[in-house]
Amino acid sequence: MPAPPQNRYRLSRLTRSRPSYTSPSPCPLPSSSSEISSLVSSRSGRGTVTSSSLSEMLLKSSAAGPTKPSNYEYLPHTADIQLHSWGPTLNSALSSLTISMFGYMTDLSYILPSSSQIISFKSDSPETGVFKILDEWLVHFHTKGFVVKEMEVEVKEEVGSPGWDVKCVAKGEEFDMERHTQGTEVKAITYSNLQIHRKEDRVDLYVIIDI
Repeated sequence: MPAPPQNRYRLSRLTRSRPSYTSPSPCPLPSSSSEISSLVSSRSGRGTVTSSSLSEMLLKSSAAGPTKPSNYEYLPHTADIQLHSWGPTLNSALSSLTISMFGYMTDLSYILPSSSQIISFKSDSPETGVFKILDEWLVHFHTKGFVVKEMEVEVKEEVGSPGWDVKCVAKGEEFDMERHTQGTEVKAITYSNLQIHRKEDRVDLYVIIDI
């Protein structure tokens, strides 16, 4: 895999304690101020997350998050984090998956859907399609600072082939350290334990991200 482009919008890495991963179950939210404080970096200042802003962000990071409907959660996975998204269709689950990645890097309630970006590509397998959607938008963030707040995904599945024809239209804005909070930087997307579970009325996606 080629080296990621230089990130001009690097986020401060927060100190987080992560329990060992056992099975795909919801990641519990902090239940006390002491637990929240343990997640907060000792660094503070312009552009970094304060205890109060991080507390608000963590409490909004489940399915009742700032961007609705936000059908996603964060599952602990050793030194990394597993994104889990779901929806009634593949397109909606992919949209929630992308939004969950950006929600881990910043509080999306402060992001305005003031501009649009479009990506389109073909993949040779569903797993590659899921990976590439996240990877393409992560490159947009690293190179342009673009943060996705809302997104529509259209996946055309090729007849007689496992490949996808993908088009994504996202709304958001450029990350601004004066106005936006900093969460944890996502360094890369991984194929490790990437899962796609499709049922008649629900699709679940699991992707581990390198932080």
